[in-house]
Amino acid sequence: MKRLFLFLLMVSLNCYSQSSGDEALVESIKWADSIYAKDNGYYKSDGQISITENGIQTAAGGFSYSYSLYMPYLEEWKKLPPEQKRKFNFKKDKRLVKGYYHQVLHYEKEGYSKETKIELYYNNNNELYFARVVFRTYNNSKELEKTIKSTTVTQGIFPSNVNPDIKDLIIDKNTEILKAYNKD
Repeated sequence: MKRLFLFLLMVSLNCYSQSSGDEALVESIKWADSIYAKDNGYYKSDGQISITENGIQTAAGGFSYSYSLYMPYLEEWKKLPPEQKRKFNFKKDKRLVKGYYHQVLHYEKEGYSKETKIELYYNNNNELYFARVVFRTYNNSKELEKTIKSTTVTQGIFPSNVNPDIKDLIIDKNTEILKAYNKD
């Protein structure tokens, strides 16, 4: 009987710790999304994409990426007089919370479009801890296919079940966003 009780206690504690970890992740993502929604992306960049095969353009489109910062002393800064605002060190106090990449390619000959959205979430050390990738294929606004992939990242290490192409895409876009962030 004692063994059964201990077993049930261990199982319930394990389930609780897993669910509380999931809840913390969900709350962290909601918090980052709220900051991103508030400033609509602190930094933005965009460009055009053209894909050619044998000298013939097969697809054209565009891309954009942005990131959002959390500045813990922003409200205090707003209350400062102009001469003190100039002395305030944002570089030291800001931190990256969310990166966002969006790309759309239009295949005119085939009559459809492909869209890729990547959301990257960062911890206090500006390390990636969660990524969500959405692939959409549509024809004249009618969705043909939608695939959503999410993964956690622990100290730069992806779980072994992550598709290598998706992992490479996340790493590539994460590098672009961090490069822009570090330049700022």
